[in-house]
This record gives sequence, C-alpha cells and structure tokens, in this order.
Amino acid sequence: TQYLLMASQLLFVFLFSVSGGNELVQGPIFGSTDSTAVDAYNYYIGVMIMMIVGFGYLMTFMKNYGLGAVGFCLLVSAIGLQWGLFIEAFFYQMVNHTWGPVAINTYAILAVTSNIAAPLISLGGIIGKVTPLQLLIMVLLEFTAHSFNYNVLMNGILKVMDIGGTYSDHMFGCYFGLAVSYIIGAPAWW
Repeated sequence: TQYLLMASQLLFVFLFSVSGGNELVQGPIFGSTDSTAVDAYNYYIGVMIMMIVGFGYLMTFMKNYGLGAVGFCLLVSAIGLQWGLFIEAFFYQMVNHTWGPVAINTYAILAVTSNIAAPLISLGGIIGKVTPLQLLIMVLLEFTAHSFNYNVLMNGILKVMDIGGTYSDHMFGCYFGLAVSYIIGAPAWW
C-alpha cells in the first residue's frame, strides 16, 4: 500500500509540474469576482476542517474502526484534493471544448474541496470493509466518475441547479458507497 501511495504522489508531482498553471484567474469550476482570495482561503479552511475533523469524528462510532476513521478521512481528503484538481479541470475543459493548463489557485482548490464530500460519504458505507489500498483505488475511481457526473449535470447539457451539492455530492456519494459495499461483500470475519 505504501508503495502505491508513493507512486501516486510521484504521479501528482509530475502532473503538477507539467500541466499545472498558477495564473491569477478564477478556478475552472468555482469562482467569484466579488470575493477576495483571502475570503476564499478562509472558506477553504472551514470546509477542510469539516471534511477531515467533522467526517472523521462522525465515523468514530464504530467500535473496531473508530480510531482509523480520522486517518481514512485524511487519506481520502489528501488524495481526493490532488486528483480532483486535475480530473475536474479535465472534464470541465472537455465539456466546454477549451484546453489549457490546469488552474491551481485558491478558487480551484476550494471547488475541489467541496466535492471531497462524495468519497467521504461513500467511506461511511464501507469503513471496516476495505483496506487502505482498496480505499485509494475507490477514491480515484469515484472522483473520476463524480467529476464526469458533476460536469454533465452542472456544466454540460442538463445545467441542473444543485444548491449545496445535494445531487452531485451527497446522493452520488451515498449510492456509490452502497454499490462499492455491495461489490465488496461482507467482511471476511462475518
């Protein structure tokens, strides 16, 4: 598992160095011309605390897996944030037929941080059933499917109004977690 995590980090370093851009424009998904970067950063900090601490301690209810819940939430958030920057920008550029460097700025990171809720909701359905390696694979696959779904719903043909990520984040994460739980089956000790 640690070798796959190291390989994924090397892949992310390569992606950041090759396709990342640091131009001072709004992010590919989310941005507001009315707010400053400091406002976006403060909002980002609040959302990340909710993702890591809120989801992590929410899942400590399980007797045998409570101590690992915060660690799993940190793993999902770290991998999801890095992978999400590139996969969200890829699908956004694909839907809008505009290709260019991936904007890596406060607004792009804030948009991806909000979307990390989907894999964390899925984690609630499979915690105690997966290894960190399976969790890493699930996060990469789920974020890819989530980004495609998000761009089809919000930016593509449908143009759905989704206040608070009800459809794109919460329902998607719930059903994806249930599907993964069904595919994995019961734990070996049952």
